[in-house]
Amino acid sequence: MMRVCVNYCLDCNKIISRKAKRCKKCSYLFLHGHKAWNKGKKGFKPNWSKKTRKKMALLMTGKNNPRWKGGKIITPQGYIRIRKVNHPFNDSGYVLEHRLIMEKKLGRYLKKYELVHHKNGIKDDNRIENLILLDRRTHNGSVFCPFCNEEFTIR
Repeated sequence: MMRVCVNYCLDCNKIISRKAKRCKKCSYLFLHGHKAWNKGKKGFKPNWSKKTRKKMALLMTGKNNPRWKGGKIITPQGYIRIRKVNHPFNDSGYVLEHRLIMEKKLGRYLKKYELVHHKNGIKDDNRIENLILLDRRTHNGSVFCPFCNEEFTIR
């Protein structure tokens, strides 16, 4: 006895080939004539108040966030930034580590015109022996001559 498998179109219940789900007419209408079920919808938008949204955002910041990496970031320039949200000179919640170390040594916040210079030029070597405090004028124009052992300013 031979077994015959028959499929029916999902839309009009006509007999169709074994592999297809719809007949040619219904599949054309499905592909070209009908709107998608999610057309014009923008996803799930709960009606939470601003206060609730703010609370939820605070719950996912810092150590509570699954993507937390300890609060340290290395910038593309090679400097290390540490998360300090309450620091007065933070940039999106982060402060350069060498500035924090110099502030700790001095016992005060650095002024805007003060720079912390790495003596050996290695930007992630933030030992206090390697850091020197300069202001912008001396940092940009100060040059040391290795031959005569004198330091002078270029204008």
